[in-house]
Amino acid sequence: MKKSLVLAFILVSFFFFTSCKDDQEPMAGPIETDISVSQSSCCISWADTSDLLQQLNNTVSYNYGRALESEVEKTIIFASDSSQVRATVGFKDAFRTVYRDVNVSNNTVTITLEKEEVVQPNIVSLDADGPGDTYELIT
Repeated sequence: MKKSLVLAFILVSFFFFTSCKDDQEPMAGPIETDISVSQSSCCISWADTSDLLQQLNNTVSYNYGRALESEVEKTIIFASDSSQVRATVGFKDAFRTVYRDVNVSNNTVTITLEKEEVVQPNIVSLDADGPGDTYELIT
C-alpha cells in the first residue's frame, strides 16, 4: 500500500512540475496602440513642386504609438487635379497581427492644396531706331 501511494505521489509530482515550465508563456494577443497622422494646417498654398513637398513635410506629422517607425507605412496620395492630398498611416503587412490600432479614425488626413499663380511682369522693349538723340530719351 505504501509503495502504491509513493508511486502515485511521484507521478502527480512529475506531471505537476513538467506542466509548469518557465519557458512556456501564455499566448498574448496583439499589442494595443494608437498610431495616427495629424496636420498643422488644413490648406497649403504652394508655388512649385519643391515648395509643396517642403510645406507638406512641415504640415504633416506622424505618431507611431508603441510601434517602431520601421513597422509602419506612411502613404501620401495626391488628387489627379492637385487640389488636395491625403496622408495615411497604417501597419505594414508583417505587423498587422502584432499590433492592434485602438483608434483608426485618426489614421487619415486630407489637406487642400492651392497653387499660387506666378504673375509675370509685362516687359516693354524700347528700341532707339529714329534720328537724333532718341537713346538719351529712353535711358
